[in-house]
Amino acid sequence: MSITYFAADIQTVKDARTTIQTTLSPYVLALTSEQRKTIAKLGDGTVPFVDRLMDYSVLESAPIEPCSASSSLADVVNFE
Repeated sequence: MSITYFAADIQTVKDARTTIQTTLSPYVLALTSEQRKTIAKLGDGTVPFVDRLMDYSVLESAPIEPCSASSSLADVVNFE
C-alpha cells in the first residue's frame, strides 16, 4: 500500500495544528515533574467510573444546596 500526501494537504494540517496551539495556549500550563506526580491519573479502570459520573452530572444538573448545621435532613431532602 502506498500513500501520497500532497503539499497543500500537509500545509493545511500544519496550519490547523498552529491554530489549535494558538487557541489553547492561554489555557495550557507547563507542569513540573513534582506537580505531575500530585495529579490523579485517569487509567483504564477509572474511565468507566468517570464516564458514569459525567452522565449523572448531566442528568442531575440541578444545583445542590449546602446543609447548614441547624437544618435537619428532612428539611433538606425532598421525600416525595
